[in-house]
Amino acid sequence: NHFFASSSCLLLLLLRLFLDNHRLLPLSMDLRGILDEVPVVSLAEAARKLQRLKYSHPNRGELVFDFKSAWTDGEHSLEQCMRWAIDKAPEDVRAVVSVDCIAAIRGFTGPVLCYVLRQLMTDRESERFPDGLAFAKLVLVGLRSLPGRFRVTAPKAFRTESGVKESLAHEDGASSRRIFFYSLTSFTTDPKVLAGFKASGTGPRTVYEVNELCGYDVRELSCYGNECEIVAEFGVAVEVQSVDHQDGAVGSEEVHPGLVSVVGTYNDEASVPFLSGAEDSSAKLQRELEASRVELAELKQTLTAKEGELAQAVARQAGLPQWHS
Repeated sequence: NHFFASSSCLLLLLLRLFLDNHRLLPLSMDLRGILDEVPVVSLAEAARKLQRLKYSHPNRGELVFDFKSAWTDGEHSLEQCMRWAIDKAPEDVRAVVSVDCIAAIRGFTGPVLCYVLRQLMTDRESERFPDGLAFAKLVLVGLRSLPGRFRVTAPKAFRTESGVKESLAHEDGASSRRIFFYSLTSFTTDPKVLAGFKASGTGPRTVYEVNELCGYDVRELSCYGNECEIVAEFGVAVEVQSVDHQDGAVGSEEVHPGLVSVVGTYNDEASVPFLSGAEDSSAKLQRELEASRVELAELKQTLTAKEGELAQAVARQAGLPQWHS
């Protein structure tokens, strides 16, 4: 008994040392409200936290995020996203959403950060997982702060992915299982996107058709405004109705082996909100207060200038010496 007790203590000690060393998050971690206590920072600060993070790109393979390159290189760089947010974002959006949040949304729709965020949410036990929460918070606060016209329920939304979820890989026909999209996820309302993916894609890949999907229509904010893009929040739950492994010809379509077609329905009650409603209201109130302070400062500056002009006019009429500031 003493031997087994000592062995158990030794195993627990080794396990604790391993967890402390790797700073791993528990497998059973509850993601509900995980962004509530994450501070809202600038886009530059949030993106810097992602430096040297490894991620997978469907066309370019394994890559490493480089902040300098992401900030400055290309027409969809984060720097360009910031300029776009200042100069070209819709007026009603600029009135209620911070520049950094607008730029973060646009950056997410670009060619890099959507894959970085997806990698982080796939590797939720990784020690780098906390490094992505600042960017995740920035995008989600921005989405929730958008004017009401951006919030939509799409009768049908479609998505294509390389690879197949393990729970969907082996079974055809009807299914009552529930799947989750843990990252912010882009869908499209245009079914034409599926045709090219089915015909030209190879290897394991998945097409999703989701009914009654709630999300944000970001076409006006996206780097690719022609894609009819709907962004769904973190933790979206989908009840799967059917799974179809489509190898070879399907009707008049020629399909390369490896394609899995999934049909399901969005389940709001089962979805996992990463940011609670109370936190979102608080963040919105803070932004409104900051906007009011800026407006008040501008009014004070205008009033001071007008007072100076009035003093100058009175002095001229009275023939008094004029003071110049």
